[in-house]
Amino acid sequence: MTALLASLPTAGLSVSSLLAPGPLTGANPLYLLAVGSLGVFWLWRVWSEGRQGRRPLAAWLSLPGLLALLAAPRLDIPALFGMGAALLLLAEYGPGTYLKVKRRPRAAWLLGVLATGLALLVGAQWFAATGVLLGAAAGLVSALALPPAPARPPARRSLGFAARWQSARVPEWPELSLTLTQDGATLKNESAQALALAGWSPAHTNAWLLPLDTTPAQGGRPLRVLEPRASAFLPLGEREGGVRVWYAPAQDLGDLRLFRADWRPSTWAGRTLN
Repeated sequence: MTALLASLPTAGLSVSSLLAPGPLTGANPLYLLAVGSLGVFWLWRVWSEGRQGRRPLAAWLSLPGLLALLAAPRLDIPALFGMGAALLLLAEYGPGTYLKVKRRPRAAWLLGVLATGLALLVGAQWFAATGVLLGAAAGLVSALALPPAPARPPARRSLGFAARWQSARVPEWPELSLTLTQDGATLKNESAQALALAGWSPAHTNAWLLPLDTTPAQGGRPLRVLEPRASAFLPLGEREGGVRVWYAPAQDLGDLRLFRADWRPSTWAGRTLN
């Protein structure tokens, strides 16, 4: 493509003719076709990189490079041709041409740039309009090509003390089981879904306690969510004869449920109660 541009003749025009309103004249049609092809190729490259999650960085040098190629025949300055070709090479093969991004940029400002370019075009300022429109087109192509950021999973909320005073239902089939030990009880999630634990209380005591984590890394810390088949610890005294546990499915905290377990203190050791 560079060799084709070098072989095409240029037409000498003054600087005033470049800035004056009017149609694009004074350049060889084949030359304009070659520069236009380079512009289309650049937009395709921006789109291709955008599909892989990258937006232009140093690749923006293509924009002044293309404008320099367009200005060279109108100003009759061959050095502009060399400058434009050098900028295009840097934009394609230089370091940091495209940057990896994690999310799409907002396209509102690109629409403003596009509107500015259209206004310049209506005012017959072809050279400025070409640069603005080409930059806006590249920005929009990049924004549209970038894949959307992956949706974040909704954060799990936790039940609080207010659940103690809400009406709760007792499931027909128990989702929790209780194993009594010498120093308390082990609460186990027997269901196939994660359960959000609000709190618990001994059966005949007005209290609000938090289940404790039994994993080695988090042992003794309050546990808010009980995963399937996981366990929590409830510290109990020897004279306690039951527990009440308030909980809900982790994905539907509005469905408050109550687990009840009662036993005789003299026969509690080593039994599993539902």
